[in-house]
Amino acid sequence: MKVAVITPYYKEDEVTILRCVNSVKAQTHKDVTHLLVADGYPHFNHAAWGVEHMIIPNCGDFGDTPRAIGAAIASTREFDAIAFLDADNWYEPDHIEEAIKHMSKPIVTTGRNLRRVDGSLLAPCPESDGINFCDTNCYLIHRNAFAVLGAWTFKEKKKYGGMGDRLFWHGLPKEHVVRSPKYTVNYTTTYAVHYLFFNEKPPQGSKLNGLPVSHGPYA
Repeated sequence: MKVAVITPYYKEDEVTILRCVNSVKAQTHKDVTHLLVADGYPHFNHAAWGVEHMIIPNCGDFGDTPRAIGAAIASTREFDAIAFLDADNWYEPDHIEEAIKHMSKPIVTTGRNLRRVDGSLLAPCPESDGINFCDTNCYLIHRNAFAVLGAWTFKEKKKYGGMGDRLFWHGLPKEHVVRSPKYTVNYTTTYAVHYLFFNEKPPQGSKLNGLPVSHGPYA
């Protein structure tokens, strides 16, 4: 199976991006092409990363338009399946292999591990459960379901900005979705709610309801 991984990036530093890139290169399933979409702020040395790279104007919609553009390009190039991986996250080596193994339906979801900002494991994520929600990084979508990918764009940015992942999930035909049981995505969390859920003090600058935590008992 020929798989495209789409990564939008914005202003992430090169060390962070290379962690993402190297995790795709390390996949046990080898027929994987990594497409990076610079959301208005390209790194000058991207040619050294060993990926396919494209640049678009900054869209300001949390990577949704870059995902849609990357997916559209991958679709025209006859990839069999598309996955997404944000620049500050990374895959376990068997992520794609495990998703393909469980592809009895055209859309596969996987579990994610919540990672602290320093990369250490916080916990397996109970939120992205494939029932109530699935994180953007946790999909493998077969060509037979590529029509759903248009949901990343053509929405009211002011009204739905930052909610693209929720809208995408809730718009999916759930009868075409199947779950891989393994937690093969590593998600760097800066959301205070994740730390608080596991009785841990959130790091300085964590987001609470979309705003940094700078006051109160966890400041």
